[in-house]
Amino acid sequence: MTGDPLFADGVDLVVVALVVIKALVAFTIVVVGVIFMIWFERKVLADMQNRIGPNRAGKWGMLQTLADGVKLIFKEDLSPDRSDRLVFRLAPYLSVAPAFLIFTIVPIGGSFTGGNDGRV
Repeated sequence: MTGDPLFADGVDLVVVALVVIKALVAFTIVVVGVIFMIWFERKVLADMQNRIGPNRAGKWGMLQTLADGVKLIFKEDLSPDRSDRLVFRLAPYLSVAPAFLIFTIVPIGGSFTGGNDGRV
């Protein structure tokens, strides 16, 4: 059975560094893409509503999403008085877990007939 050629000679410090760098590059691209999409959506909606939109934080309002994230981090945590604290804290994780589990599906390919075991 063949695997990833990166792991063919075993796992050492170089392999771990490459995997970490690849993950950081992918994460950075996704985060920057999200920041641009939020900025673009705010600009388009502001134009549709005939208002200025984000223009105070950074050049052309590009840092508005970052300012919103910092505000969210330092925002006071509120919870209803009569709520079950465990359920209240656990609910966001229970709702996000299925969304992340979708990405764990590994496709299976190959021929399962004629004595083959389905390896690709």
